[in-house]
Amino acid sequence: MTKNIYKILIDNDLNPFLLFNSNGKLIDFNAEAEFLLNLVSYKELFDLALTYASKSYGINKKYLQLSYNKSRYYAISVSYINDDEIALRLFKVVCSQKEEFVLKKKWA
Repeated sequence: MTKNIYKILIDNDLNPFLLFNSNGKLIDFNAEAEFLLNLVSYKELFDLALTYASKSYGINKKYLQLSYNKSRYYAISVSYINDDEIALRLFKVVCSQKEEFVLKKKWA
């Protein structure tokens, strides 16, 4: 049996993806989320998803700054499409300090 292409893309995405059930139990997550879960509890991430979930079914995107240790994020997407599951995706800041320093020095 071949894996669904969407599942493969999510599993290998550079942004953390977590899927919770309605009780806050972690159902599924990708490799990036596994790294994130070493820095922050799944309970805190579930609470974050609940805070920014749309009031009715849908997907809510929010630009905000989050930091967990050295991992930084600029936005989240919360998918709430039924009463059984809620998904959270965090979008990583991808610029490193070294690159920022080089660009500032070049244009200074």
